[in-house]
Amino acid sequence: MEEAGVTRRGLLLGTTGVVAGIAGGGFLVEQDVLPGRSRAYALLGLNGEGAPVPDVEAGPRVDGTLDSRAMGIEVGWTVAYPPGHGTDAALPLLVALHAAAGNHETVFDAGLALDRFLALAVGAGAPPFAVVAADGTPRWPLEPGGGGSGGMVVTELLPAMAERGLDVGRMGYLGWSAGGYAALALGASGGDEVRVVVATSPALSGSEPEELLEQWREAYAETPLRIDIGRGDPFYHPVTDLVDSLDPSPAGEVTPGGHTHPYWRSVAQEQLEYVGAQLAGE
Repeated sequence: MEEAGVTRRGLLLGTTGVVAGIAGGGFLVEQDVLPGRSRAYALLGLNGEGAPVPDVEAGPRVDGTLDSRAMGIEVGWTVAYPPGHGTDAALPLLVALHAAAGNHETVFDAGLALDRFLALAVGAGAPPFAVVAADGTPRWPLEPGGGGSGGMVVTELLPAMAERGLDVGRMGYLGWSAGGYAALALGASGGDEVRVVVATSPALSGSEPEELLEQWREAYAETPLRIDIGRGDPFYHPVTDLVDSLDPSPAGEVTPGGHTHPYWRSVAQEQLEYVGAQLAGE
C-alpha cells in the first residue's frame, strides 16, 4: 500500500523529468539557446577537467625588478629558461602577459606553471626559447607607446632582456584574458621582431573599434597567430567572431573549458610548441 503524497511512480517520473531537464538543458546550452551560457556550462559540467600542474622539473629562472618610468612604480619580473640552458643563453624570447587578476608570479607558479610547460614543450622537440613575465596593471593598454603596462613592456622590459643576452629580435607575445587582448594589440603594433602571437581566451568586448579590428586583420595576415578559447568561456562569441573575420584563419582550437587556469593549462604545451616552431623560423 502506497502512502499518501509522493508515490513510487511519481518519484520515478519526477527523477526522470529532472534527468531529462538536465540533458535537455545541456543540449540547449550547446546550441546557444539558453542565456547565461558560461555559468550553465560550468553547472552542467561541460567544461571538462582541464589540466593539472605537470609533475616535471623546470629549467632555471631569474627574478628581478625594474624601476618603470612608464608605470611610475617598481615592476617585478621573472624570466624562465628551458632545462639544459643556462641563464646566459642567447635564446629567442616569449613575453607572457598575465590576466587582470594575476601578476608575473602566477605565470610560473601554481596558477599557470608555464616554466614546467616550457620544459615539456622543449622536451617534446620544440626549439628552445625563454619566457619572461612582468607585473602589469589589470587593464593592459592597447598601444605600446607612452605610459602604462604596454609601454613598460616595449620600452623597458624588452631592452632589459636584451641586456641579459636574449634575442629580442626574435620574440613573441602570449597572454590570457586581458593579457590575451594585450597580446593581440601589442603584436599587431610591433615590427618584424614579432614572430608569433598567442591569445588565450582574450577578453574581447565584441564592440572593438573597426579601425582596431582592421589593424589586426592586416597584421595577422602576415604574423603567425594562434587563438584558443573554451566553449564555456564568457568571451566565446566575440572571440570566435574575430577568428571568423581573420584571413588566413589563425591556428588554435575551440575545446571544452571555461575562463580558468585548468583550461589555460590544458592548451599550454601545444601553444608553446607552436611558439617554438615560429621563433625558430627565418
